[in-house]
Order: sequence, then C-alpha cells, then structure tokens
Amino acid sequence: MVFKSESGVALIIAILVAFVILVLGSMALYISTQSTKVSGEFSVYRSSVEAANGAFRETEAILGYIKESKSFPVPYNIVDNKTTCLNYKLNTPSLSWTNSDLTSNGCLARTVSLAEDTSIDKIIDYYDLKYSLGSYYVYLKVVNTSLGNTQAPRKGLVVGGTTSNKHGINIKFAPPAPYIYRIEIVSVSKLNPNDFSHISVLYAF
Repeated sequence: MVFKSESGVALIIAILVAFVILVLGSMALYISTQSTKVSGEFSVYRSSVEAANGAFRETEAILGYIKESKSFPVPYNIVDNKTTCLNYKLNTPSLSWTNSDLTSNGCLARTVSLAEDTSIDKIIDYYDLKYSLGSYYVYLKVVNTSLGNTQAPRKGLVVGGTTSNKHGINIKFAPPAPYIYRIEIVSVSKLNPNDFSHISVLYAF
C-alpha cells in the first residue's frame, strides 16, 4: 500500500493564498493612500480659497468706514492696513491717480503702474490690506476705481418720474452705484508658498 503525502500540495496552496491576500492588501492600501492624498490636496486648495473669500467679507464690512475716513473697529486678524491709501483709491477714479498722490497717501505702490499691477507678486508686495487667517496670509489690493452709473448715494431700487401724467406710469431706476472697484486678492500659506489662490473681485459701492 502506497501513501501519498499531501503536505507539499497544501504548502503550495497556502503560499498562493498568502500571495493573493498580500496583493489584494497592497492594492487596498495604495487606493486608500491615493484617495487620502487627493482629498488632502483638495482640502488645502479649498482652504486657500476660503481664506481669500473670508478676507474679502471682512473687508466688505469696513469699506464704508474707510471710504468716508471714519474710524472702525479693526478686526484682530488684520496685520497691516494702508487706510489713507485705501481712502484715496476708493474716492478717486484710477484715471486720476498720480505718483505724487499715491506717495503722499502712504501707498506701498508709489507709482500708478505698480498700483494697477495685477500680478501675484506685485499684489503681495504692494498690498493695501494684509490679513492673517489661520495658516494663511491674505493680501488685498485695489487696482482700479471707475465711476459707476451715478454718483448719488446708494439707496436700492428707487421709484420716481412718470412717462405719462395721465396714466401715472412709474419708472424704476437701477440701484445707484457711484463707484465700481476691481480688487485683487491673494492668499498664501505661511508654511508652503506653493499653496495659494488668486481671486479678482468686481465690486460696486
């Protein structure tokens, strides 16, 4: 009677099963790592955009004070602000900006060409407002001021005038917008200069 040993076959099967499990585990680990990496990159980018948006919302709340040269509660996260420069830029069409006025009003960009420059490095170097928001620095710069549809104060939709005295038809005028501003915003990570965002805002006020 001959007995055949099955231990060799069992060992080979066990090795093959272990190899398959190892391959599947490696694939799962790779997919998980890539997923985490992509998710992390998206989160970082989104955070830089949110920092830029947050800085603009803060700025929007104080623009009226600055424009009218009124004192305002300075948000704790403002690192530096060129209030006098902003007041000049907000109340003067950019076609009338002069090098001497930019200098006398304390603007970092002391020439018209630099004041209107929208490149990222010039926004960072010649900002009008600088914020510290979490792990980001955010720089804001007014690069253009244009006259809007009217210089009257903003009052929302206004009803007035008639097209016919007989029927008394009311006319609704567009909301007054004395000035239109182009504001450039750059947010940069304090730890990684390659993590940044650049937003352009067209703002009527």
